[in-house]
Amino acid sequence: MTPSNVIMLHTHEWCSTNTGSVSADYSITSDYNMFGKIAQGDQPCYWRMFAGVASWAPGQLEQELETESSYGNSNSWLIATPNDDIIFQTDGDKQWQAALELSAKQLFDAWI
Repeated sequence: MTPSNVIMLHTHEWCSTNTGSVSADYSITSDYNMFGKIAQGDQPCYWRMFAGVASWAPGQLEQELETESSYGNSNSWLIATPNDDIIFQTDGDKQWQAALELSAKQLFDAWI
């Protein structure tokens, strides 16, 4: 595993040499410099690191999220507006359960 396989999801006020915006509130970084910055105490307010790689073919993820596709059933993803508590303050199975509950609530609220 190389540093390019380690990705840090973090709050948007911090950046390194390879930081990209995910939303108005969150950014993602993957570079050697992030490790040095964190070791020096230069870090975002909230952050979480992930190791590994997930990939989709060009347009595949958008198609899975929005339309019926050859990749699976229509609306096969549960999506939710994220919040700092679930992303940065909750771990393991509790994080999964909290995200699932939030997704279900937001989906239910949209239909009612």
